[in-house]
Amino acid sequence: MPGALRSDIGGEIYHALNRGNARNKVFFKPGDFEAFERVIKEGLEKYSVDLFAYQWMSNHWHMVLPPQTNQAMSGFLGWVTMTHTKRYHAHHKTAGYGPVYQGRYKSFPVQVPFFDLTPLLDLSTKVLQPLHFRERAK
Repeated sequence: MPGALRSDIGGEIYHALNRGNARNKVFFKPGDFEAFERVIKEGLEKYSVDLFAYQWMSNHWHMVLPPQTNQAMSGFLGWVTMTHTKRYHAHHKTAGYGPVYQGRYKSFPVQVPFFDLTPLLDLSTKVLQPLHFRERAK
C-alpha cells in the first residue's frame, strides 16, 4: 500500500531529513559525502527544487528546500534516496543486505521566514544562496 502523500506545495519552504536504517552510518569517508553531493546535483538538474541549506552527518542528512512546483520535492527526494541507495550498494558491494535508509524521507513545512532560521542552524550547516544547477531562461 502506498504511503500517505506529503505536503509538497510549490513556493513553500520545507525541512526534509532522512536517517540511516537502525541509525547506522550512511557516510563513512569524505568520498561518500562527495558522492551524495553528486546525486543531489543530478537531482536538482532533473527536478524543479532549490536547495537553501543542507547538513550531511554520518548517519543522516537535513535539507532546507522549496519546491518550485507542487510535488517537485517528493519527486526529487524520492529520486535522491533511491539513486543514492543503488549507488551505495554498488560501491559497498552490499546489494541484497537490506535498506540503507530507515524509510521514506520526512519533511515539515518551515513556519518562519528563512532568514529567521539561520541562528537555529548548526555551525556545520551549509547555508547557501539557492542552488540552481539546471539552466535558467535568461
